[in-house]
Amino acid sequence: MGQLLIWTKNFFDANYQVFKGADIQGSIIFDSWKNNANVITKEHTYLFQTSDLFHPVTRIIETGGKQIGSIRFNSWQMKATLYFGGSVYYWKYTSFMMSSWELVDQEGKRATYTSHTGSGTILSESEDEIPLLAGLFIQGFFNRVLLLSIAVVLFMLFIRSC
Repeated sequence: MGQLLIWTKNFFDANYQVFKGADIQGSIIFDSWKNNANVITKEHTYLFQTSDLFHPVTRIIETGGKQIGSIRFNSWQMKATLYFGGSVYYWKYTSFMMSSWELVDQEGKRATYTSHTGSGTILSESEDEIPLLAGLFIQGFFNRVLLLSIAVVLFMLFIRSC
C-alpha cells in the first residue's frame, strides 16, 4: 500500500516541508552557504552533512552524533546513491525538465516525486522517513549545484565582456 505526501518550499529558499494531509511529517532546512541541512521529523532531528566539492558525499547523522547513512552524488550524471539501514537506494531524474524523480531500493520499492512551482507530491511504497526526505534533499542539492553552475557561467561571461 502506498502513501501520498505533499511537499512545499518557498521560491527564494530551498527549505522543504512535507505533509500527509494537514499534518506536517518533516522539514528540511538547508544551510545558506553549504550543502548541509537539518532534517526534522515528528520524533527525530538529523544532520545531513556534505563534504568534498568534486566528489560530494553527505553523511546522515543522528542527534547524538552517530552516522546512520550516507549519500554519494554523481554530479555529471545527476544521480545519487543513498545507503541507509542496510539498504541501497538509487536516485535519478525521470524527466528531461527535472520536474520528476524517483528513489528506488534494491528490492524495487520506489518513491516517485513530482515538482510544480514551489510544491509537489511524493507517492511512496514505503513509510520510512529518512529515504523519503533524502529524496528531497538530493533534489535540493542538485538544484543548488545547477544554480551555482549558472552563476559561474554568467560571471565568466560578464568578466569576458569587460
